[in-house]
Amino acid sequence: MTPPLVLDADEALAVALGLHGSVGVGGLAPAAVTALAKLTETIPSRLRGRFEAVAAAEALEGGEMVSADAGVLVTLALACRSEEAVRFRHRRRTDRRGEARDIQPLSLVRASGRWYLVGNERGSQQWLTYALDRISDVRPLGTRFGTPPPPPDAAAFVADAFAHGWRHHIRVRLYMSGDEARRIVRPVVGSVTDDGDDCVLTLGADDLDWAARWLVYQNFDFDVLEPPALNDRLGALGTWIAHRYGDASGLESGTDGGEPLT
Repeated sequence: MTPPLVLDADEALAVALGLHGSVGVGGLAPAAVTALAKLTETIPSRLRGRFEAVAAAEALEGGEMVSADAGVLVTLALACRSEEAVRFRHRRRTDRRGEARDIQPLSLVRASGRWYLVGNERGSQQWLTYALDRISDVRPLGTRFGTPPPPPDAAAFVADAFAHGWRHHIRVRLYMSGDEARRIVRPVVGSVTDDGDDCVLTLGADDLDWAARWLVYQNFDFDVLEPPALNDRLGALGTWIAHRYGDASGLESGTDGGEPLT
């Protein structure tokens, strides 16, 4: 038993967020879940909704955390719990302030070191993901508006957005078991589907040169299923490496190695 610890509301919320983040850390999940439950039970009833809303958020395996405003996080968590529409500004990479959007929130998901909101913009037939570190000026609207059918699993929806929300849709056959591949490939990078003794990795990228470098870096034994252009980029990468670092005597003459791929 440890001595009693007195926390104010903000400190208790910070502990709750830390415990929730620990759920995805190997070996800490059971203790984090029970500690979060005890914390939720002991806080004053007027604050309990905040903690229960945060605890309802889902998590995927992720990397280094990117800071999100605690007020934004709590307000959106409560809106998800009460199914209340909100208005907020969401910045894109190309603007500073962002435009105001009316969103029907569904769920919060922590993925790849960031918090994301799965929500539906008023009048749209699509559910989208919004990074919380780009959200500001959140205001509950006190109402709810109609949406298309929501995705059944918010965490899987965010993982799928990471895999498919790109210019290039990539599928490669990995000559290893699906379980082995899933130990290497994080859900936010790509999805792995079992296929007999092998598996198929599906991921997305805006840059096929990046995809070629990433696949080679993983040291996979693989064949490209799609797109065919990825084979060209892998070939170009292999040629450049051979010219730059290997014995190029067996390769075509007329080049001194060229420039590295970008």
